[in-house]
Amino acid sequence: MAETSLLDELSVHSIVEYPYYMMGRINCWVDLKITTPVSYTDIQARPTIDLVVVVDRSRSMRGKNISLVKQSLCFILSQLNTEDRLAVVVYDKTAQIIFPFTPVTSQVRDRLFVRIESISIGKGTNICEGLLTGIQLLNGRKTSTNRQVSSLLLFSDGFPTVGILNKEDIVKQILSTTNHNFFNLIAGIKRRDPFMISTVGLAAKHDPNMLQAISQRGNGTFYSIPSAEQIPTFVAEFLGGLLSTFAQEICLDITMDNGAKLERFYVREDSEFNDNSARVVIRDIQLGEDRDILLVLILPRHEGKEAEVSYLTVQASYTLFDKMVRTDARVLITRSLGFEINRHVSTEVSIQRNRWRAVESLREAKEQASLGNKPEAKRTLEKCKLYINNSETSEAMLSDWLIEDLNRIIKELDKEELLKTSGISLLTATLESHSRQRSCSCGTGVYITPSRVNMITENDHFNI
Repeated sequence: MAETSLLDELSVHSIVEYPYYMMGRINCWVDLKITTPVSYTDIQARPTIDLVVVVDRSRSMRGKNISLVKQSLCFILSQLNTEDRLAVVVYDKTAQIIFPFTPVTSQVRDRLFVRIESISIGKGTNICEGLLTGIQLLNGRKTSTNRQVSSLLLFSDGFPTVGILNKEDIVKQILSTTNHNFFNLIAGIKRRDPFMISTVGLAAKHDPNMLQAISQRGNGTFYSIPSAEQIPTFVAEFLGGLLSTFAQEICLDITMDNGAKLERFYVREDSEFNDNSARVVIRDIQLGEDRDILLVLILPRHEGKEAEVSYLTVQASYTLFDKMVRTDARVLITRSLGFEINRHVSTEVSIQRNRWRAVESLREAKEQASLGNKPEAKRTLEKCKLYINNSETSEAMLSDWLIEDLNRIIKELDKEELLKTSGISLLTATLESHSRQRSCSCGTGVYITPSRVNMITENDHFNI
């Protein structure tokens, strides 16, 4: 039973590959789809937020990069209200707190504008100290004052030159200073003060592998911004998404029923599974977003008459505006004596198969390109294009976007810099976007939501 009437606004439902299945033992593809409303209802205000922005101010950031980051910080201030708090940290060879968590009231907003404009360029790049300083601000909050959504956003345009230099040791530092423990979540232990760490790679000389590792361990997202001019659009889109967070810590418990077995499981989120059950933890979902979990079931032989059989149960719990909400759903599959030739493939299942084929191909191509094997990486992506073009949903919007992204990366593979930084960054961000089903492309793409578009429009008219 639902604990609140808001439950129905986050929907969990299933789509099976075919309208009916034969009576014998057979495989069945299922798309578990989680959807949210496009906007908040009248009775729901948007969530309050705690946001820490950690800014690289090393020498390579001089000019447009630092200027547009400061402009974007001022835009964030203009969009927050008295219930929100912002903190800003900068780092060069050391880290400095420009201002700690501060409620964005009209009385302090102008003062914070001045503090942001005072940010200057330094020397050295101590990514780890900047990151840990931001994490300490989040960990140092009193629980009673925490806002409903908490996030850290780290900007970097280079490799670390001071302090801890390799990604493995930086990730260890994150794990030692946060409670981002996947195994606790899988065991059903909720984080006391959940927050996510997202990273932004600027221009062509950052370390995408390090930034992705940081965001992955921080349960956030890696973004790549190829040019300084895109910084304001990215920040506006990120903020629009953050302010439209609908639910957090979504835990799905999936149980097989009536002899069905779980053969394969396609999901980007933290998960574990065996042939009888699975658990998935989705960190957050924003207004207008979907999350699709693709399953392959083995249905047992069905004896007797044609029937609609429940083969899978989903129990979902999640945090919605400080309330714990629970719901459940069943997957009903029709067993029939009909002929296979008359069945039509579900459009949604086919589209999600295309998406996962692209995700797996992008992951494989990234590994190949990182090893310097450009020809093999291109062949991997070309095979993926052929698969999508031969699918039942080759003309669907998502399929078009997948092909466009694959072509863009294939084109980059012909540039030498791919084997250095920029192309790997593009590959990584594209992989992140399609695996997470979240816009990572500065105002374009199939996953862009109305809340993000609206914030980009606000930014287009922003003047300090």
